[in-house]
Amino acid sequence: MPRKNAQPIALCDTSNMTNEQWLLMRTGKLHNIPCTVGGSEVAATKDESPWVCSKEIADKKRGIKPAIKKEFNEENKQMGHIFEPYVQEMTILWFEKNYGIKLTVCKTIAEFNACQNGIYNDRHWYQCGIKNEDGSLKYPQAVADVDGLIKVNGRIGVLEYKTTNPDGETGRKTLAKWQNGIIPEYYFYQPNHYMAVLNVDYAFICCAWGFGLQKFACIPLERNLAFEDEMLEAEKKFAKDVVDGEEWDTKNCDPALLANYYTRLYGTSANGKKDAILPSAYFSLLKGLYDRKEKRAQLEKQIEEMDAMDEELIAILSPVVGDADYITCRRGKETIKIKVKTPREKVECINVASTVEKAHIDLNLLEKEYPGLKDKYMVTVFDAKQFKTENPTAYTRVRTEAKPTGKTKTYEATYKNLDA
Repeated sequence: MPRKNAQPIALCDTSNMTNEQWLLMRTGKLHNIPCTVGGSEVAATKDESPWVCSKEIADKKRGIKPAIKKEFNEENKQMGHIFEPYVQEMTILWFEKNYGIKLTVCKTIAEFNACQNGIYNDRHWYQCGIKNEDGSLKYPQAVADVDGLIKVNGRIGVLEYKTTNPDGETGRKTLAKWQNGIIPEYYFYQPNHYMAVLNVDYAFICCAWGFGLQKFACIPLERNLAFEDEMLEAEKKFAKDVVDGEEWDTKNCDPALLANYYTRLYGTSANGKKDAILPSAYFSLLKGLYDRKEKRAQLEKQIEEMDAMDEELIAILSPVVGDADYITCRRGKETIKIKVKTPREKVECINVASTVEKAHIDLNLLEKEYPGLKDKYMVTVFDAKQFKTENPTAYTRVRTEAKPTGKTKTYEATYKNLDA
């Protein structure tokens, strides 16, 4: 049952409003409401919108204008208006197919009130009528202009129409939810907000992502007063914080959305060739970036150290492992099995016969600077040890430091303990 003493207040008819009047209405200036919150804004006030953060919407309601105007996709807006009648027709077909109910499209509120099953495209702007004990409005910020009203078996509810592009980023993320009868999180607040403002007990949110009922969802939602109270209180706090003008707490804002907004808010702010001096509002974002870079550097250092240890161990094992595909080792009931995923490539070089240092001789440089000396020491392999002993100066001149080949073995390892 609807709440008592919560009759919605019809503030105005939006049918023939100019764009200027519409904007004044939405901001509350037309009816002296200090701060309004509409159904499509609730998710953003709670930082659960994928498109806008609470900082941006709060600044907008405070009259703060960004230096760079946000590009508005007029085409998307027009497409929404164009497809709204189609979504309505699909809703009528869906009800007839799934419930066997024929919904009548009513042209007047009187016709709608008289019917048992129908749809009415209400064009009024409403304010929540829930009152305090003293008769004052408890949630004056809560306003609504709904897509439509629906009546099923004499029971009135709210209709909300949506369209989504299954090839777009949002559509790809939400399509599976629509197909499985789940309302995407950031859309969930909207019908709940409308039920609260219009004081009705149910809503249907309908979404089309193509043509035909196979690409259409109509999801029912029953009113939850406990959820509603929590939502309205959060809206009320948001509105108070906006009006009070305190510095906005951005800790719950999505960093990408906040950074995008700051870019538009401040515009070009770099005032030096080497240093870009940003406003203090960026500090928390940049601190997070700095902390992540520091953590990443520490992790990379740890990874390098582990890689070095692995390389050393692999180098020791290579003569034993050879070209085997697996390395297996057992100890009692424990077994470790390692699969060689990328065999190390062998690098042909002339090794220095030393157990202390590994290097090779640049034979071209030797021949160039000490003609004929190479042939003296050419045996089955170049005798670097004897060469070093007898010609230390030449050895030092032509010797090159050992360098990593860049080719390593990477392993996929399993460990079993039969006692575990």
